[in-house]
Amino acid sequence: MSKFSIIVPTLNSNTVNKLVNSIKSQTWNDWEVFFIDGGSHKKHINYLKELSISDKRISFLKQSKSKKGIFGAMNQGLEIIDKNSWILFLGSDDTLKDSFVLEKINNKINALELSKIDLLICKGIYFDAKKSIYRREAYFIPRQGDSFLNLDDYKKLIFRGYTPPHQTTLFNGNSKVLRDQYNDDYSISGDLELFCRITNFRKLSVLNSSLNIVTMSTGGISDTKHLLKLKEVIVCYVKYYKFRFIYTLICRYFNKFRSVL
Repeated sequence: MSKFSIIVPTLNSNTVNKLVNSIKSQTWNDWEVFFIDGGSHKKHINYLKELSISDKRISFLKQSKSKKGIFGAMNQGLEIIDKNSWILFLGSDDTLKDSFVLEKINNKINALELSKIDLLICKGIYFDAKKSIYRREAYFIPRQGDSFLNLDDYKKLIFRGYTPPHQTTLFNGNSKVLRDQYNDDYSISGDLELFCRITNFRKLSVLNSSLNIVTMSTGGISDTKHLLKLKEVIVCYVKYYKFRFIYTLICRYFNKFRSVL
């Protein structure tokens, strides 16, 4: 039986109620959600406070001044969650795809005996709310069905420019993957830095699944501050690949271009 801990950084989101509704409608009830707020206006904060009063599975915390940006908020959530759970990081503008998402994931974990794996990477869909259209599918590798990956498999994929969307990645709370948390010196690419850092582990077990679990809204900071994102991506790749970074960088954007065709 699986428990899910969902960590959500927030800042004056106009659609956070949709995320809340998608979580509360889940047929699988063993979940907890932590909203870490980075300084929203009073109306937004009151809404989150009321949620936490009405449902004990929902918690609201103000972001600590020592925690920087989105990834600092995620780290703050990591410090208080149940470590015996599966951890999922969502944006306040995202939604779980349907009411059976957590039940499907739990069934997958039980059927494949995944209690010892480090990462369960699923799929998602990018959604453009302004145009009311689905943009593209989000995935680690474009395979159908379930694929078990070891450390060497994972390292090769990261080096070839593939990156798991963090909103579709479930982290085993008992794993050492999140031991050192996110590097909050990155304002946009802290998730990429973490996924690259994992390549230095001595061993790793991953399941890449075709389960589609989340709808992710476009238009956030990573979709608008392109130069800052590119800078952080380059800094990250240089850190882990030195002079070989240019190969990984080219592969990364080739993979992204191919995914929208």
